[in-house]
Amino acid sequence: MQIAPTTIGTLQLSVGPNVSCTPMAAAVDDDTTITVFADSVPPSIAPSQIVDDKNGGPVAIGTLVTYTATFSEDIFDQ
Repeated sequence: MQIAPTTIGTLQLSVGPNVSCTPMAAAVDDDTTITVFADSVPPSIAPSQIVDDKNGGPVAIGTLVTYTATFSEDIFDQ
């Protein structure tokens, strides 16, 4: 289920107990309120916040390198 609010404010959800709604595991009561706010500062990342599992050293051809990027705030898939 995807919900994309277009303004700030609140959302009130109601999903009945006999409705199949994946990935939600249970019904949502009518009194459940979600606050929607505008994030005026986008997440940022500095070069020092991108690290690899090889400590920046040389890597042989065909070797898998895993990078970890740490943003200034949580990033959510939309």
